[in-house]
Amino acid sequence: MRMRACAVGLILACLSGCWFSRSTNTSTWLDRFRPLGGITGSDVVVLDHALLETPIGDTYINQELWTGTDEQFLSPEVRTLLEENGLRLALVHGRPPNQLQTMLGSERYNRNGRQRRLRTSDPTVLDIGSLRDQCAFDLKLDSSNRTEKLQSALCQLQLLPTFGRENKVHLQFTPQMQHHDADRMPTLSPTSSLPLHNHRVTDAYAALRFAVDMTPNEYLVIGARFDKPKSLGFQFFVQPTGDRPVQRLLVLRVARGGDGGTALDADKKDRPSESPSLASQACLGR
Repeated sequence: MRMRACAVGLILACLSGCWFSRSTNTSTWLDRFRPLGGITGSDVVVLDHALLETPIGDTYINQELWTGTDEQFLSPEVRTLLEENGLRLALVHGRPPNQLQTMLGSERYNRNGRQRRLRTSDPTVLDIGSLRDQCAFDLKLDSSNRTEKLQSALCQLQLLPTFGRENKVHLQFTPQMQHHDADRMPTLSPTSSLPLHNHRVTDAYAALRFAVDMTPNEYLVIGARFDKPKSLGFQFFVQPTGDRPVQRLLVLRVARGGDGGTALDADKKDRPSESPSLASQACLGR
């Protein structure tokens, strides 16, 4: 009996390992997302996001991807301003294109998919890429144009989620740069032990703020206008130097989390059977 119990336990352990392990041959969204946070409550949203990485100038993410997507969901004024600053956005309604699905499920392109559980009206920050020694771009605003030259810069999107109507989640994005600025160092006393070399400042570009209302059955893709190499968007998503030059594309999906639930619970009525919730896949892939 003891040996039989051990054998049964061994079989169950093997089956569990197969279920929760990641497979490069049958990988999907579920294999790329690693859950973060464990907050619960009626004010929670579940955010799945992936920063895809491709060779610079990749034909798919610069051209083919945008065919059949909705780039008109923003007002013409906001869309034009973002385009002038090198940012390109679109909504994918329902099932993503096959090539995008393949990239999301591939370790080659999707190295670090994440899931976050956030409280509404509680901002979070998404880092886009890695730290850059130098970062320069032309900032084009309604009333002025200027050139930004930053040191030790990190591109970021601040995200503020709130609940919208009809089961939608309202996401507000603000592009920002965290960087080193010697002229804005705090004044310290001679006895202070604060390491000044680690001091960093954050500049938010509120004029480029944009928002989108999303259902659980939609994907938001954010990338660069590749034909605008001196723009903010190009700096955000194209990294031509360093050990591994890459171009990036941010893909997000969000749903109301409910009281300890997941996006799967929130979107059962709206989700087609062939397009499973990213958050539910993330849970399965733990």
